[in-house]
This record gives sequence, C-alpha cells and structure tokens, in this order.
Amino acid sequence: MHYLRESEAARRAIAELTNAGHTLIGLDVETAPLPAYRLDAKAGLDPYKARIRTVQLAVGQTVWVIDLQQVPADLLQPVMALPLIAHNAVFEWRFLHRLGLTPAKLHDSLLLSRLATGQGLSLADCAREQLGIEIDKTLQRSDWSRDLSADQIAYAALDAVLALKLWDAYGPAIKASGQAAAYRRMAQAVPAVAGHMLAGIPFDATTHQAWLARWTADRLPLREQLEHDLQINPDSGQQLGAWLAKHLTAEELKAWPRTASGQLKTDEAAFDGCTLPALAPLSQYKRLAKKISTYGTGYAAHIHPVTGRIHADFALAGTRGGRFRCRNPNLQNPPAGDFRRLFKAPDGYRLVVADYSQVELRIAAVLAEDPAMLDAYTMGADLHKRTAAAVAGIPESEVTKSQRQLAKACNFGLIYGMGAAGLAAYASSSYGVAMPLEAAVKARRAFFSAYPGIARWHARTKVKGATDPAVRIRGGLIRDLGKEAYGWKLTEALNTPVQAPARKSCWRPWRGYPPRYRDWRPGWSITSTMRFCSKSPTGIPKPPRSP
Repeated sequence: MHYLRESEAARRAIAELTNAGHTLIGLDVETAPLPAYRLDAKAGLDPYKARIRTVQLAVGQTVWVIDLQQVPADLLQPVMALPLIAHNAVFEWRFLHRLGLTPAKLHDSLLLSRLATGQGLSLADCAREQLGIEIDKTLQRSDWSRDLSADQIAYAALDAVLALKLWDAYGPAIKASGQAAAYRRMAQAVPAVAGHMLAGIPFDATTHQAWLARWTADRLPLREQLEHDLQINPDSGQQLGAWLAKHLTAEELKAWPRTASGQLKTDEAAFDGCTLPALAPLSQYKRLAKKISTYGTGYAAHIHPVTGRIHADFALAGTRGGRFRCRNPNLQNPPAGDFRRLFKAPDGYRLVVADYSQVELRIAAVLAEDPAMLDAYTMGADLHKRTAAAVAGIPESEVTKSQRQLAKACNFGLIYGMGAAGLAAYASSSYGVAMPLEAAVKARRAFFSAYPGIARWHARTKVKGATDPAVRIRGGLIRDLGKEAYGWKLTEALNTPVQAPARKSCWRPWRGYPPRYRDWRPGWSITSTMRFCSKSPTGIPKPPRSP
C-alpha cells in the first residue's frame, strides 16, 4: 500500500499505472464533509455537501491511496480512461464528476452481486459471503477531514481491493448463467443514472408549502368531526378496525381488504374508491392524511439546501423483479393531477418527458405472441379502446371515455393474471372506476376471448413454473422465485419478464432518439418516468450513445 500526499509521487504512480496495461483497476473514494455540513451525519454521502478526501486505486495486492487534500485532482485525469471497478459505482461517479473527472468505463461489483444473488449486497456482505473476509465499516463514519490515521488509510485501501476481487468472484457464475449481456447493459447505464441523481429535479417549494398549509387546515375540522361522531381516534388502526367490524354489514366486511394476518386494513388505500356514504368523511380524512405525511412534510424534507432541487436515490434493477427503484423520495409515482405541476422547470428551461406509450402491453404482446394485440399495435390502433369494445360488446366507435378507462384496468391488470376480485379492486383504486364483482368476471372472460395469446402465455408460464421456478428476462436477468419468501407465484412469473425490461432495469442505449415500435426489441427499456431540464430553452439532451 502506498499513501501518496505529494504531487510528484502521485504523478509518477499514475503514469506507471496508466502505462502498465491493466485490464481492470479497483476504485474507491472516501469523502469528508464540507465545513458548513460538519454536523450533518449524512453529509459524506452527498456530493454537494462533501468532497473527495482520498481516491484508492488497486491492482492485485497493490493499492495507491491518493490524498486529494494534498494532490491536485486533475492529476487523476489519465486514470479516468482506464477500466475501473467500484462497489456502488454510482456513488464514485457522482463525486468524481463533481471534480471534473468522469470515468470512461466504470464497472460495478454491486451490480455483479445483484445478478449473482438476486439482490444488491453491501460490500461487507459480499466480502463475507464470497471472499470469507469480515470487514469493519465503523471507520467509514470517522472524521476524514483531518490528518488520517494508519487505520483509516488501511480501511480505504481495502475497499478498492475488495471491489477488484469481487469481479473474479462473481464473474464465472454470471457468465455461466447467461447474464453477462444483462450486466454489460446495466454497467453502461451507470453514468446516466448517476448523472440523473446528481442533476436532481426542480421542485416548486413555495407553492408546495402553501398547499401543505391548506391540507393541514382542511384536515383539522375533519378530525374533530370524526372524533365526535365515531368516538374513536381516526389515526388509530386498532380503534378504526374495531369500529368498522362493528358497523359494516356482513357483506361489506367480506369485501373489505385485509392484512396478511386477517385484520381489516385501515390505510388510505382501503378507503380509496369506497362508495359507502357513511364512510365518506373517513375516506376524505385518510386522503388528506396521506397527502400530508407522504407528499407534504415528507417531500419538503428532500429539497436540497444547496441546489433547491430534489435528488432522489435511484437503483438499477433495485427490486427483486428487476425494475428500476427510486426512493428518498419515490419520484416514479407522484400523485396524478395538480401535484405534478410542482416539478417545474426554472425560467428559460423546459421540462422534457420521455414516454414509450403502453410499453408494458407491447412487451406482453410480444412475449405472448398474441395476434390481436400485435395487429392492434402494427395498425396503430388504440388498444384500450379495442379492449373496451370487446368487454362491452360494442363497436369501437361507440366506446365512451369511462369505458376506455375501465379497459385500462383490464389491460394492465389481466395481463399479469389478476383474478376477478382483484380486477374489481384494481379498477376502483387505480382508475377510479366502480366495477362490481359480476362485471369483473364478465370482463375477464371477454378479455381472454379477445386476446387468446395472452391466455396461452399464462398457461405456458404455469406449466413451466411447476418444474422450474426461475424466470428469465429476455435481456438476460434471472429471478429465481423458488428462493423468495413467498415462493413461485403466477402473478410474479408474468409480471417480471414484462415490468423488468419496461422499467429501466436492463436497457440498451440507442443512437439518436427512441426507436419506433417496429424497431423495439425485448430487453430494451424505455423510461416512462424520467424528467429532466434541458440545457437550454431549445436544446434537448440526446440519450447516451452506443459504445
């Protein structure tokens, strides 16, 4: 291990490393909070509140720990052209990019662990399970702004070595399982994901605060009314559940959603779409409570003090099903309607929305080889209107707006094996359309009659699942449902190969702008939720170029 604090020594080491022709170099960075954020426990994770203190480069058992408090960062520029590997490379990319250093080819051992084990494991977990090494991460939270101790330097060096070793540990298994191509696509997406996190999304905090004040004011009298009328605390799930059990009819109780343990659900979703007049005040109260807790104070806490934007955490294949994950906060599902107006571009800029229309249905049509769906997309027909006509038994020209809305619930629910009861609940909760159970049974029957290829795909999936619980996405990623807590389920076996490639898990960069439908191939992914500001009023950034 070499701890480099002098520019000339660092220059020689970097020249030696650059000219040696190494196929892969381990990379890690340690950060120190900026003076203004010394008391912020999480500042070291934020590229706007912290700076890189050391950069670690590992080859074999040799590690160079370069102290950027002493060494100019631009000396590292030649290293950025070399193949590098880090654990959770999105983190390294953001901090390096803030210094003007952008890696040309950055691998990620976190993504390797995701493909090999089905979940993205921490560096400590990977080291323990794959290398038999126990590492102590407590020094990560130590003070990196002062003179570094020998233990801190050794700790920093080890992380770069481990990332490099995990390439050899996971590589053979990933190749053997046929997931190498999936890994390459995911690794190619790291700069786009990291850049999106770094840029953040503009948010109208002033308007949001006004709305939050109004929601809070509207909620208070409702709470007082409910406490008086029901003689319970409407925020207590136990009291509210007991009240529902006492006052609902036997038929209403039977249809009411329940938890896994059989208790009556009392969250906002349970009341959403409820048509019982007696429960209207409760439903309104729950909606307001949800707005305040999730989209009020919760959202406001994520507005960055430096940029004034929201910088959420994104993860490639962050769910078990392989979908893109966003949290802190989840920007993939802000409530529809006025709330989305809060994502407002600054003056002189535009907010660009990229959306591949009905991408899930298109993928399902290809996987199922359903002739009716494929024909509809080939002809440019409105599939929702076509489904509405089939369900209602009327010509497409007579389909109403509400019937088309109901057809959306049928299309997006039934392709994943949803039953009649689930369809009725889904139509109400997600599309605001009342669908009695009998109507849902008829709609389900009409749907599979109109799209027999979907029914055959379901049947094939069920037969395969009886002997092989693993689901392979056409992009290469594998999900072994047999190893999960709930085991193999038809809905998950159908959902995974559709949603994973549709929601940015294993995507393939394209040249220019997104391809038309006839150019689409399973395994590609088109983002339907990414929003960003263009660099100029008329300049719209293009997608990343193919290598």
